[in-house]
Amino acid sequence: MPENTLLQKIHSLQKLTRSEVKIADFFAQNEADLVFENVSTISSKTGVSKATVVRFVAKLGYKKFNGLIQELRDELVFKEDSLPIRYTLKRKQLVGRKDDIIGENFSCIMKNLQKTHDLIEPEKFLEIAQMLMKQNAHLYITGQRTSYCLASLFHLLISRIRPNCTLLGPEISVFPDRLVNVGEKRRAAGNIQTSLWEFNQENSKILC
Repeated sequence: MPENTLLQKIHSLQKLTRSEVKIADFFAQNEADLVFENVSTISSKTGVSKATVVRFVAKLGYKKFNGLIQELRDELVFKEDSLPIRYTLKRKQLVGRKDDIIGENFSCIMKNLQKTHDLIEPEKFLEIAQMLMKQNAHLYITGQRTSYCLASLFHLLISRIRPNCTLLGPEISVFPDRLVNVGEKRRAAGNIQTSLWEFNQENSKILC
């Protein structure tokens, strides 16, 4: 969780007016949906003036209201990997849009790549690369959901430079989805436990 979340910023404020308390309560109760709001809708729903909404946002440390919304959008897309949440967010963003949607998506992809790069620790990356090249260890490869095609390509390429590589079947790529219904599908749970037990027996390391 970020060190300075919206709720933490709100709680750090002191001596709020009655109007500011209304806005603060609205923000706290509707944090996940704030990305779909604007100054006018917040003013209407809280019963305070637009100017008060703008001043309250500035009090939170944002130069403009759009700065707050953009930060919330970035956090939501980056933190929440739920497909329904991401789909709902993008659908509401695109309603009535006529500008360069393709260009915006490319820009979003580039931002995500940059964020991914920022999360990679160079030392850890090199350590994993060295582990992958150990010829005496068997390497099991898989990918989750749509990344399975990348796992398949990685298996093809790394098999050219080292032996003992196995691409796990595509059924394992949907384990996260099958876990959602693990109570109803005990067979899925049994498969997962069996796989984990086999890896444990071989003292295998799982690289994520």
